[in-house]
Amino acid sequence: MPAAPGTALRLVSTRIYAGLIGFAPPIKERAPYHLTSYRQHRLIQLLTLLDAHAAGLALRQIAFALVFPRNQPLTGAAWKGSGERRHTHRLLGEAQRMCREGYRTLLEKG
Repeated sequence: MPAAPGTALRLVSTRIYAGLIGFAPPIKERAPYHLTSYRQHRLIQLLTLLDAHAAGLALRQIAFALVFPRNQPLTGAAWKGSGERRHTHRLLGEAQRMCREGYRTLLEKG
């Protein structure tokens, strides 16, 4: 019978946790889900976008409050054709895909 998906990851995580709380010798190896500082920042940004979208903020509000906080908000046709709008839309789509596909993929990609 094959092991359930993520079994190896759960075993390593359990060993690391046991080492942290003193039930086992500490593990010196790097955790399989270690994220770079850039990736951490990116994931935090995506989760923040999801939260803002779930709170009912419009795409324009999300763009100029979270993604481009130093830019002046655009209005009308300037907003419709802007790169800021397209970029924010892509980020929100990525965040929604991440939410739909499950956070376990983060651990696998680490």
